[in-house]
Amino acid sequence: VGFTSICDAVEPWDVIDMLNKLYTVMDHLASEFNLYKVETIGDAYMCCSGMPTPDENHAQNIANFALAVADCVHLVKSPADGKPLQLRIGI
Repeated sequence: VGFTSICDAVEPWDVIDMLNKLYTVMDHLASEFNLYKVETIGDAYMCCSGMPTPDENHAQNIANFALAVADCVHLVKSPADGKPLQLRIGI
């Protein structure tokens, strides 16, 4: 939420640093919930559960990941205003 306005307000390296911090948190959480990171594009992070190795708890893993991301996103601040990032999470 607000990624374009952040990009307009700060230098590119500040955006890269912010995304690196965010994706580091998300990568850690993905590994905790046995998820497979498909890719990142801009400010989008796509992952799945039960692939490539089937997991009968795939839906629970994804839901728990989403909740954990929502809980941890405040650790990453916007370089534009110093406030915690806001995310949209889709399952």
